[in-house]
Amino acid sequence: MNVPISETLPWYTLEEVDSTQNTALKILRDGRSFGGVFARNQKAGRGRLGREWHSEPDASLTATLIFHEQANHPKPYLLGMALGVAAAGAIGCKVQWPNDLVLDGFKVGGILTEVQRDAAGHSVALVGIGLNLNHLRFPEEIAHRAASLRMITGQIYAPSAVMDSILAQLSALPEPKNWSDLRPHWERLDSTPGKRFLLPTGETAIAVSVGTSGELICKVGEEERVVLAADAIFGPQDPQLPGV
Repeated sequence: MNVPISETLPWYTLEEVDSTQNTALKILRDGRSFGGVFARNQKAGRGRLGREWHSEPDASLTATLIFHEQANHPKPYLLGMALGVAAAGAIGCKVQWPNDLVLDGFKVGGILTEVQRDAAGHSVALVGIGLNLNHLRFPEEIAHRAASLRMITGQIYAPSAVMDSILAQLSALPEPKNWSDLRPHWERLDSTPGKRFLLPTGETAIAVSVGTSGELICKVGEEERVVLAADAIFGPQDPQLPGV
């Protein structure tokens, strides 16, 4: 972004929280000025569609950025995609539309973008990020598709240091007012083409590309479609199992 969010406003740091998204929303509605929320442990994190996000103390990075400076952004989902690009660059993984961070075929993190009103009535994007850093195992129902960076690389990661790296990557990106601003950065890290997705209709689609506005271009059989919402399918099991 034009100004590193970490230098614009202080961060609200907690030992434990139910959800960084919920805490960020309370901060926003109370009119307090924080650039984001960072928690050592998140007890009730959530992903897209209200799914539970599995996290553990010191094993996960759990944070929410509050994009005050981009209030009333016409395409707030681009802020979430920009954070995904920044995170992928920081930890050396790939991005998959719309919000997944993947490495060696496993999901290692995700982004959640929600738009809420601040105390003055402005629309502000709250963009949450969850990264699996040091987990050694996952619940059986998601073990086929979730992994941590430690499980893949053998290294141990400090959540705060990873967050600093992500913010540095984010500050180097142009502010994405349109998809064209973000597209060249996204495409260098994109592993969306060829990915299977479950559409809201219940059909399975194969990703072709990300479109000119950041939407998904996919195929169901030979029919090409443009969709704004779909769930990525990881592994051979039921794609509707709760996500990480």
